Amino acid sequence: MKRTKTVELFSYTKAEYFKEAEEFHHISSDYGRKMMFPLWLEYSLSQRWYSPKAFYFHEHPISWHIELPFSGNLLISVDNGEPFLVEPGTFFLLPSGVPNLLRTGPAGYCNKLSFSFSGPFLTSFMANSAMMPPHPVKLDNVEEVSRLVAQIAELLKKSNPKDAPKIAGMTLELLLTLESAAAHPLPPPLCDAVCILESQIRHPYRISALEQELNLSKPQLLKLFRDHFQMTPKQFFRKRKMEHAAHLLKTTNLTVKAVSIEVGYPDQLSFSHEFKKHFGAAPLEYRKNFST
Repeated sequence: MKRTKTVELFSYTKAEYFKEAEEFHHISSDYGRKMMFPLWLEYSLSQRWYSPKAFYFHEHPISWHIELPFSGNLLISVDNGEPFLVEPGTFFLLPSGVPNLLRTGPAGYCNKLSFSFSGPFLTSFMANSAMMPPHPVKLDNVEEVSRLVAQIAELLKKSNPKDAPKIAGMTLELLLTLESAAAHPLPPPLCDAVCILESQIRHPYRISALEQELNLSKPQLLKLFRDHFQMTPKQFFRKRKMEHAAHLLKTTNLTVKAVSIEVGYPDQLSFSHEFKKHFGAAPLEYRKNFST
């Protein structure tokens, strides 16, 4: 079986595949990425995999990707984990920056729609998305999602900068349509807590202040976060700080000292220690690994 290695310009980098497939449409545009739009649909592909041996390995995805089978099925593994079976009527989110492997499922074929999102908006959105951690999500309105993707793709084909705001707006509609299929509404106090913590990422904010602002006891707040995020409020806040720091390291030329200040760590050494504990690499090493 011949494996093909490639470097893709829009949706992924460093891919390897064996694929017997028909493509029905393929459109890609990095205009939104280059113009730093907060959200952009930059890749859309409809195809049929007709070989039971077909696979596609993405070593270092640089966008958030959706796989939506129409018939047949897929097996998808994320970060070398156990494969998930993705059936028609469900979709699967592939996270940015995490290796993934797509294979034809037990049906031996798959007709599917693939599309990807990019933009700085996704860093904060995906941190609290119901589509994470990776799992198949039931989608009742497959036709609506397909229609939105097709409409955006038609605008992308025109390559008209005047259409860019409309494309970004329709991309947000598409993303929220997917999110609503996965979402279980959070209790109002937890929504308020998340909003407050997001607004305080640049500051060394104390969780005790959050309890006072929401008029909740420590056990009440702890239960809310553990029930819905499987972590404490302090762990959630630290995680968001580190995710934002990683985003700044990937997308800006800020020094490590400047990044540490941006996420509320006046002491660069403390920040670097916390970052390495979270990502397994020091900030400069992380930046270097992402750029190679």
